[in-house]
Amino acid sequence: MSILSDRLVTYRETASLTQKEMAEKIGVPISKYVGWENGNEVYADDLLQITTATNVSCDYFAGNILFPLPPATEENNGLFYALFKKTDKEQLEIMRNIIERLEEESNKE
Repeated sequence: MSILSDRLVTYRETASLTQKEMAEKIGVPISKYVGWENGNEVYADDLLQITTATNVSCDYFAGNILFPLPPATEENNGLFYALFKKTDKEQLEIMRNIIERLEEESNKE
């Protein structure tokens, strides 16, 4: 399987969606979606559909970043590119710090 195939499966399972539900979310036939998960080629237009439907950057599905960040916009552009330029190890450390801070905040309540 390709990185993109692996990432599609990971995203779908994390979202607790079946292959059929994921295909419907993206707006493609189930056979096409299953093909993607099995390593069939995903064209640029398809990737745009996936990105739009999931609100996840194509860089995640392409394997350029570790975590499913939203597509870059004017509002999140700084965070997106700051993480994108980091190594995998640095991205993991940033995410660990974010999780620790969120846990600390939830424990205060």
